[in-house]
Amino acid sequence: TTGASNTEKTVNPSSAVNTTSNVITSNGHGFVDDEQVYYDAGMTGDNSNTVIGGLVSGRTYYVFGKTTNTFKLSESHSSCGDAAAVSLSSGATGTNHTFSSVGIPGKGVAWPREDMSKYDGA
Repeated sequence: TTGASNTEKTVNPSSAVNTTSNVITSNGHGFVDDEQVYYDAGMTGDNSNTVIGGLVSGRTYYVFGKTTNTFKLSESHSSCGDAAAVSLSSGATGTNHTFSSVGIPGKGVAWPREDMSKYDGA
């Protein structure tokens, strides 16, 4: 189903990424728990930006632990909790990293991705 947010959110990793709590800040982002978002590290001029540590540009993640202005990312749905949170690290370049909603899986449906490192096949 459609996600709560239909606009892409652009963040500057140097100010939006908290590597201690693994939280991303985007004021009024509109994402909801279990919504899937597509991450794109973007470009600066003709050069690709360096990704936010722990993420892969071009990959989809689940939102969880969201507040009005912050959210965490996971490779699995929110019932897996903080243990499944992507551990974020610094070093990203560029100021135009984007997160776009891909929607929310239907009731009783999870979209596990076998290529995700934390997926255990269960």
